[in-house]
Amino acid sequence: MNQRQRVIAEAETWLRTPYHHMGRIRDGGTDCLMLLAEVYEAAGVIRHVDVPFYPPDWNLHRDAERYLQGLMRYAREIDGPPQRGDVAVLAVASRMARS
Repeated sequence: MNQRQRVIAEAETWLRTPYHHMGRIRDGGTDCLMLLAEVYEAAGVIRHVDVPFYPPDWNLHRDAERYLQGLMRYAREIDGPPQRGDVAVLAVASRMARS
């Protein structure tokens, strides 16, 4: 099984895991950051990532793309459409959430 297949197989075991801020427990709860950390570690792509505390609404009060900046320490941008096993990061206008 190649690296991409290991990532896909591991990610599929996390399907239906509920959302839980900073959770890292398959079937117990996870969020988008911890999901990636756990899947890619279990697939042997990265070492364990110790993530410092971040508040649940951290993304609503930032002008910088901190999530993307952190992710790019472990990833790279690709040309062309994503394939199974790739991570797609979408920009969200968080300023609109600040009423």
